[in-house]
Amino acid sequence: MAEFNPEITDPDADKSENTERINCIKCAYYEVTWDPESPHGCVLFGFKGKRMPSEIVRETTGRQCPSFIPKIKK
Repeated sequence: MAEFNPEITDPDADKSENTERINCIKCAYYEVTWDPESPHGCVLFGFKGKRMPSEIVRETTGRQCPSFIPKIKK
């Protein structure tokens, strides 16, 4: 029998979590790149792509981006 590991969570546990999309444009880590093939970037995670970084994080991890920080308005 497999040993219980508290680090591993139930994949269905996130279903009750807020499913509202994160708007990367309002995030302090979001950047617009000069690459027309990959215009959206995340400074924190160090990647860029055609889609918003939060979509890639959600697709990869199954969870909302945990690093969203609202931009500070000047």
